[in-house]
Amino acid sequence: MSLCFLAAFETKQNGQITEKECLHHLFAHCTGVEHEEDETPGMDWKLLETDPFGYSIHCWSKRINPVNDATPFEEVFKAYRMGNIDDIKTKLDILGEEQAKFVRKSLALLAMQERRSGILRLCLHLGGFAYERYFGDEVNRVNEDHDPETFKV
Repeated sequence: MSLCFLAAFETKQNGQITEKECLHHLFAHCTGVEHEEDETPGMDWKLLETDPFGYSIHCWSKRINPVNDATPFEEVFKAYRMGNIDDIKTKLDILGEEQAKFVRKSLALLAMQERRSGILRLCLHLGGFAYERYFGDEVNRVNEDHDPETFKV
């Protein structure tokens, strides 16, 4: 059984599951899994305020056709954690273009949050996604003195 978006984030924050397990719960929604909690009034705003990354996946998981296996999405973020840009590109290339642009959108947000300028540059270069307000909010938090490489991107 998978967790809803907010529960996955909170459970990870409490140290009860790993980031990998959290991603598995988030991407389960791409296979058509639904939870009542994900549709309760006000949940979108609460998720956006609490976990913009999870919110980004929540938004696009409802827009894509359900997939049989969400492992390729998880593999992109596994490659992200390893930090190998060529491996990330390879994992993104496995996805269809519609899926890849949404994954790049979430990947760009995570790279911005974590100030990973090389991966952020890759996502922005490949593009194909709209910049949402929550991405702009994170951009505005970048400080040139503390994050000069990310600031340059």
